[in-house]
Amino acid sequence: MNEFDDAFFKAELASFGSFENFVNEWLTEDNINKYHHFKPQWTYIIDRHNKVTVDYIGYLELLEDDFDFIAGKLGTKGDLKKDNVVKRADYRDFYDEKTKAKAAKIYAKDIDLLNYSFDGVIEPVRTIQL
Repeated sequence: MNEFDDAFFKAELASFGSFENFVNEWLTEDNINKYHHFKPQWTYIIDRHNKVTVDYIGYLELLEDDFDFIAGKLGTKGDLKKDNVVKRADYRDFYDEKTKAKAAKIYAKDIDLLNYSFDGVIEPVRTIQL
């Protein structure tokens, strides 16, 4: 974690003590739009005219494949550098039914547009139909 993220965590998030408390007490539409860490992804890829502003959507869950695809399109090769790799639990394991419902409501547009699911493997969307 860099120093800015660490300071943000200590100032804004550490007091919640658990993911469940964070979601139930802090996660609101107003709060997520104040901080880029939590801002819905659709706000970065759709303009004010509801048009997609990117040519390709890559997924962190598929980073190596997406990196290779982009490198191929650019006619280059490269290795994806991996530093501080930590095996993490599946994000869905952190949710109970209440926190899942709240996050699903707040991030509904992301979940729908990007084809995410709490119940299974994502099916990547490479072009978005609005």
